[in-house]
Amino acid sequence: MRRIAGMTAALCAVLGGASANDATAPKPLAFRAEARIEVDADGKLVKVGVAKEVPDGVRRYVAQELAKWKFVQRPRSGEAGIASTWLLLSACAVPDASGGYSMGLAFHGNGPRITGGEPWALTQAMGAVVEKYKMTGEMTIHFVVGADGTAKLESIDGLDDSRGGKLLRTETERMVEINHFEPEEIDGHPVATRGTLQLQFGPGTGHRTFRFNWHTSYVQSRQCETAAAAGEKSNAGLPVAMVDSVLEVDPVF
Repeated sequence: MRRIAGMTAALCAVLGGASANDATAPKPLAFRAEARIEVDADGKLVKVGVAKEVPDGVRRYVAQELAKWKFVQRPRSGEAGIASTWLLLSACAVPDASGGYSMGLAFHGNGPRITGGEPWALTQAMGAVVEKYKMTGEMTIHFVVGADGTAKLESIDGLDDSRGGKLLRTETERMVEINHFEPEEIDGHPVATRGTLQLQFGPGTGHRTFRFNWHTSYVQSRQCETAAAAGEKSNAGLPVAMVDSVLEVDPVF
């Protein structure tokens, strides 16, 4: 979370190519910085691969910070070896007194990621159902990401057997199944991982006649708190909790 020499140029690139000497006052910044990690049976981090879309200087910073975190494998029957997962991260930067940036991270969770790092997305039809039947409530979606990267709905809590409830259940199942994932691995072999997602739904405001909200639960650095307070947040997508990930992650900020 310290200032890294040479970081300002990389951050300027993220800001859209602004010069480090630009007269415009620097502002807080936050952006996605996913990383794939490999951890051995003793919890030692043996490999870090930060998303290639992230500038090189920030990639190095993320790797340095992850080396301080603590990891524990979650043993599975009949499976042993190096465990790999995706960390869903935000990298945050705030201006400091030196004219550069102070960096920090936010941890949103870990598990399989959607192929290519794309965010989860709700289908338009889900909103149409909520709008038509004037639905208000909350549902907990239980699903599994298979070793082949496909996702399958297991169950949904919180929906009744009304016409609207049944239609929303069908559309939610479709939402889960149209997403394809890069699964977690053990000893280089893809494995299945179960997850849950909580969504609140109800009438919207303004030009939107429906809304979906989701619970956010993540750990963040002082820099990310500052960036969030300034209205700068990375689009981390839907906050999925993977209930049996191959790794337990303990962020250190």
